Amino acid sequence: MNKRVHGVIVEKQVRNEYRKMEALTLLNQQF
Repeated sequence: MNKRVHGVIVEKQVRNEYRKMEALTLLNQQF
């Protein structure tokens, strides 16, 4: 696999995780 392609995939996964964490934080702040 191309190293650059792999980096892009990892970046997408990290962003997804970050978005989930952010959503959870927002939910927790409401309660």
